Amino acid sequence: MSNLRHEEYVRLLDCMESKGIVEGDIIEIGCGRGEFMEMWGDLGDQRKQGFSLCGIEHSQDLVELGLNNGLIIEQNYAEENNTYFGKKFDAFVQFNFLEHQADPTDMLRNIWKNLKDKAVGLITVPSFEYILDEGAYYEIMRDHISNFTQESLKYLVENTGFKVLESRLVNRDTIELIIEKTDTIEAQRRTSAYRIDVSSLKDNYKKLKASISEHLKNLSDEGKTMAIWGASHQAFTLVATTELASAARYVIDSAKFKQGKY
Repeated sequence: MSNLRHEEYVRLLDCMESKGIVEGDIIEIGCGRGEFMEMWGDLGDQRKQGFSLCGIEHSQDLVELGLNNGLIIEQNYAEENNTYFGKKFDAFVQFNFLEHQADPTDMLRNIWKNLKDKAVGLITVPSFEYILDEGAYYEIMRDHISNFTQESLKYLVENTGFKVLESRLVNRDTIELIIEKTDTIEAQRRTSAYRIDVSSLKDNYKKLKASISEHLKNLSDEGKTMAIWGASHQAFTLVATTELASAARYVIDSAKFKQGKY
């Protein structure tokens, strides 16, 4: 993750340099307790010295954790007419946060208002195309309210005052856009809606359920029990939708805040 974030920060610095932005303020929208801001601090690129990085986060508990680690974080939320730190910014980053928003249009329009002219940004979101291609129904989770394909994400940003400078897939499952603020927040792009075939999700669910059932039967025949490695949202979805719920003896995870909960 550190290597990926460092690569993305470098890509952002490259873009800003190409636009003549060599100093200023960068903000992370939805920074949590500042894990990715700390990775900016570890970045070896000397160009970062011309920039200051701060973040906004809605959770006061997470804000306090970040402040205790010496980071510049403000309790705030990118919505409506909110402003941050009393100034406008030269660039922003947002890592896998937009998919949690009930109104991503309002969030991006708010970000637009808090940026200087020609400011740039880097956004990442999970790829819904990957979920469909893999039949990965266990990636559908209740706090991912907005799911994006590359086309729908581009449509969103281009209708909230930005243009797409670069687009790529990261690790096959994440969409990354580098965008630039345009002169107007008015809609610039039209597209036609179309139906998406989601049958792969149901098909893979049936296959996984049958595979897990067979595996558990084999374990039972051999007098063995089992544990689940990883208390992730994928694991819990599989537990909730298969026989794993009654068969698993333990859920094991190295994250301290997940331990002692099962």
